[in-house]
Amino acid sequence: MQVMKFGGTSVRNAEALRSVSMIVREHALRTSGTVVVLSATAGTTNALLVLAQLATSGRNYEREFADLQERHLGIALELGLQHTAAEAILDECRQRLEAAAILGECTNQTLDAIAGYGELLSTQLFADFLSSLGINTIRVDARDVVITNNDFASAAVDLDATARAAQRIIKPLAESGSIVVTQGFIGATTTGIPTTLGRGGSDYTAALLGRSLGASEIQIWTDVSGVYSCDPRIVPDAEPLASISFDDVRTLALYGAKVLHPETVQPAVEAGIPVRVLNTFEPTAAGTIITAEQTAQQAVTALAILRPCLSIHTSTGGAQAIMAAPHLREQTAMQIATKNGHMVVVHAPHEDIATDINVALVGFGGTIEPAACIALCGADVAAPSALAQIAARLCDFADTTVTSVLQPRCVLVTVPLERAIDACKALHHVVSSSSSSAS
Repeated sequence: MQVMKFGGTSVRNAEALRSVSMIVREHALRTSGTVVVLSATAGTTNALLVLAQLATSGRNYEREFADLQERHLGIALELGLQHTAAEAILDECRQRLEAAAILGECTNQTLDAIAGYGELLSTQLFADFLSSLGINTIRVDARDVVITNNDFASAAVDLDATARAAQRIIKPLAESGSIVVTQGFIGATTTGIPTTLGRGGSDYTAALLGRSLGASEIQIWTDVSGVYSCDPRIVPDAEPLASISFDDVRTLALYGAKVLHPETVQPAVEAGIPVRVLNTFEPTAAGTIITAEQTAQQAVTALAILRPCLSIHTSTGGAQAIMAAPHLREQTAMQIATKNGHMVVVHAPHEDIATDINVALVGFGGTIEPAACIALCGADVAAPSALAQIAARLCDFADTTVTSVLQPRCVLVTVPLERAIDACKALHHVVSSSSSSAS
């Protein structure tokens, strides 16, 4: 059995849904059971949240709702669907908005109930389309399967209850030869109140169902051809990796890479189920397989860059003052002792960070410089030969600091912000030239 998850860009319009149907049909022919998890069409969840805010604040939302309705019914017409249950879902959504307008209160519970209609609509359209092609398809409401607590907007899943529900509801359908289509991102409490799973919720749903059903593989279909050795917008020579470990994916995500969020696939990690990242728009590309163990041959697998940062050279007391501020501690990318005190590198996504750092350093002093933090990850990244290659690539870069970190396994390089892109390009050669024999 396999679980296939398609994100919002993969189902953004009728043409995209046709492409997804071809991918699903082809893969279903090669496996004994197929479960498809869909996100809402691109932009729909945000549109629903705007509708909720308008309704509960007493403002008119008819134009925005008409846009939502026109978009989805337009997709239905383009797919050749003369009748679709998506119309009933839109009516239910309107009724929910009317109720929210009467109550005039925009709680997280209200937002969850309304935000989930995007997935309900996309899965209804897709299931109806597959059925119109003569494909045996059954749509399952994820709110009957994914059981959560009542922490609305970011609900915690009851893993055992969800596993039992998946075994009871989804497994018999998939094993009977039906393609099961269900929603990502949404669930419900034990009393049936709709909830959402927060950031990366659709990936998390796929991982949960994969674990619950004992899937052989979980596929995450998106708009890129896997996990790259570096952001190709920074390093044009970057290429998709054939394989990577969960630890390395976690490292890349921690240091700025826009890759699969590792926590969302944690259920797959725990169950030892491989996750494959694939491109909906290049379905013949091999993609990247993510496994618990390191399988790549490179000593250095990939690199990521976190910017902008601020590099602070201060005393031990100054470093302690920075780390004592929770919001600064959460943004700290690196902290090391130097012969003259401490160096702390803080991610600075907004201007207030610099002010907060200056306040923390009152009475201690120190220098603050714009910087970037580059993380190189891999099983043997800290091996002497790999470190020698890293140092050689940095010989033309002044004011750099290199330090190894054991958990997660990576080497961090701090460079002046204005040299960050050049440093990334130079260090990427280490990824392409290193091998596991570096140790």
